[in-house]
Amino acid sequence: MKTTLALTVLLASTLGFLVFAFASLRFGNVPMRFKQDAVAVSERNRLVGPFMMVAAVAVPIALYSLFGSFSIANEGANNKVLVKGTGIFVNTSTNGYLEEAQIMLVTCTAMIAWLFRFRLPALVPLLVFALGRSATGGRFPVVLAVTTVALLWLYEHRLRFPSPRIIALMLAGVVVFTALGQDRGRAVRQWLGTDNTVQNLRPGEARVKFMEGMDLGNLEFFEYIVYVVPQRSHSYDYFLNNLQVLTEPVPRLLWPNKPAGPPISRFSMFDYGYPIGMTRSLPGEGWYSLGWLGVIIVCGAWGAGLGAIYRRYVLGEQDTIVTAAYILFLTMMITTMRDGT
Repeated sequence: MKTTLALTVLLASTLGFLVFAFASLRFGNVPMRFKQDAVAVSERNRLVGPFMMVAAVAVPIALYSLFGSFSIANEGANNKVLVKGTGIFVNTSTNGYLEEAQIMLVTCTAMIAWLFRFRLPALVPLLVFALGRSATGGRFPVVLAVTTVALLWLYEHRLRFPSPRIIALMLAGVVVFTALGQDRGRAVRQWLGTDNTVQNLRPGEARVKFMEGMDLGNLEFFEYIVYVVPQRSHSYDYFLNNLQVLTEPVPRLLWPNKPAGPPISRFSMFDYGYPIGMTRSLPGEGWYSLGWLGVIIVCGAWGAGLGAIYRRYVLGEQDTIVTAAYILFLTMMITTMRDGT
């Protein structure tokens, strides 16, 4: 059984990769061109004033949100409730928009670094955000912010690939990312002298070795999807989980009985195990939706879409706002590829 699952997952992942590569090259087969010139630099300099006015409004709200998460993490509290049978956490006492407002710091810190030419003082906001967010146990927003700054730096210097120094920093970041995942930011809080929690390891966590945590468990997660769908679920999802995009924006305060997760579900993965924290990956999302055909549809659609967006950007004017938006969009794709959503 284990061998069959692994083989199916490897074949489906390879199929997804090939389809994604074909579609992205088909719709985005143009060489990268850097169109930054004196006009673009002047435009970016003029953007500093308007951006700082926007930041003056956004940053205080984002910092308030971050401080709230930091305070909760310090006390080991939780403002969410796990809905049994779904594995989904829902807000019980806070507003999701306010709770996630801190993500605006990803954009703000990256833009500050870029607009002020990556000087050391311009990187201080990024470092503060990375420290504060890491202390809450949340790491992906830090990854997004750092990756955005790195891509903007590469664009600034007209480089297609990172230098050995940047690669070394990325490897160091992987070590830090893994370490933070072991204790969910407790070491950072202890270093800051604010932690009031006790260490509560998740089942089996004490035995987890380096790079064996859930963050790199997509192979096993995909195997579980194949294990359930469709042999045990007797159905595919048929892309119905995407309907959550219609219900997710509505605050639970306005809709107390809002469904936890997609509004329509044909089956629950928790009926066959306890996959808490599981991510599907892009090909896994395709299999979950429609098996082999779903892998082709999902990976092909994302490949074609990303290829078309890349082509549009490269052949376009590459003005300051478009460049910033495009690079921020690219960093979000890290989560899309891993989570499949």
